[in-house]
Amino acid sequence: DDILVEHHPSTTRPSEKIPFVEFAQGHRPRAYKPNLSTDPWYPFRSRLDFEFAELALEAALSKEQINCFLKLIKSARCGRDSFTLNKYADLRSTWRAASHRMTAFKKELVHVDGIDGEPREFPVYRRSLLDWAFDLLKHPTMGPQFVFDAKRLFKFDGSTFVRFIDEPWTADEFWNLQVRMYIR
Repeated sequence: DDILVEHHPSTTRPSEKIPFVEFAQGHRPRAYKPNLSTDPWYPFRSRLDFEFAELALEAALSKEQINCFLKLIKSARCGRDSFTLNKYADLRSTWRAASHRMTAFKKELVHVDGIDGEPREFPVYRRSLLDWAFDLLKHPTMGPQFVFDAKRLFKFDGSTFVRFIDEPWTADEFWNLQVRMYIR
């Protein structure tokens, strides 16, 4: 019941045999353990703060509306989660802190001719996909999930090892791509 893992030659790692039980354990989804520095709502001090910020942003609330909303929430405190925002400045400073955690969107103007022939200008917000990918790679929870080296997997059927594919990096195309990358 062993699994043979053949690593791509460019990795210089030797093949290894792993008992099926250990292999299966390694393929189970990892249990999520919340971490304040990596929770989706970080750097907001709580999930409720994040949800409030999201609502304020989606509703396009003004500074005055946000301050009023915050007063209402503070007077109606009755949740299990803490709500730490007190004024617009708290929310704005947290938004600023959050914006530096990922690649920023850039505003560009797109010029097109309208149906009536008149030129029109539209704002488009974008960010570099490469920079975004680097952000994900640097993330303490997401980064370790990425796999870059091809592998071939084989399961022992009692007399011989039979190849199987269970992830993209165990397929032929991933293997062949890595071969082409290392031919120089």
